[in-house]
Amino acid sequence: MRTLSQASLKALRTWPALPSLLFAALLLGVQQGWLSSLDSGLLAWFHLIRNPFLDALALDLTRSASWPFVSLLVLAILVWAWLSGRDARPFLTAVAGTEALNLLTKWLVARPRPDLFPRLVHESDFGFPSGHTMASLALVLALAHLAQDRPRTRRWILVLGLPWALLVGISRLYLQVHYPTDVLGGWLLTLAWLGALNLYWCQRHAPSRSGG
Repeated sequence: MRTLSQASLKALRTWPALPSLLFAALLLGVQQGWLSSLDSGLLAWFHLIRNPFLDALALDLTRSASWPFVSLLVLAILVWAWLSGRDARPFLTAVAGTEALNLLTKWLVARPRPDLFPRLVHESDFGFPSGHTMASLALVLALAHLAQDRPRTRRWILVLGLPWALLVGISRLYLQVHYPTDVLGGWLLTLAWLGALNLYWCQRHAPSRSGG
């Protein structure tokens, strides 16, 4: 990992703050019911556009971010990192930490999943924030960080991966298993966590100040 100047490191400290504040504001809005009309309105729209093609597409997208599939991807990436001599600790911490943070937040918030319209898949746990949304975004950003010494590879990871992560989140709404604020909360919490984690690793590799 590249070392950073003290000025760059100071600027980096502000990166996790914005998604953290937005997540806190969103959570307050969810708990107070301020966003319920937005949630229900968007889910009603997704219900109206349902058709067999979109049903199949949404199911495939959501399966692509399920933990059996993601676990295989993570294993393959770890093997690639080991063979290429890369430090996979930031990648593994990012992905595993995202899952742990998702489970903890779901348990603390305990928000039921929507039941406004029939669901296309069965889900029994709490809904806020969306686990598929968090897993897909964390996987893409952590892999891009792992490939930071290969700019072209990193660029393709982001160009292909970010739209996939976006569509995974949308598929959870189409399937009626999450409110829109569940998905938005997942994106914000993932960005906050990865920002904090990136700051930690950069601080470890930052040059120390000289004594005066």
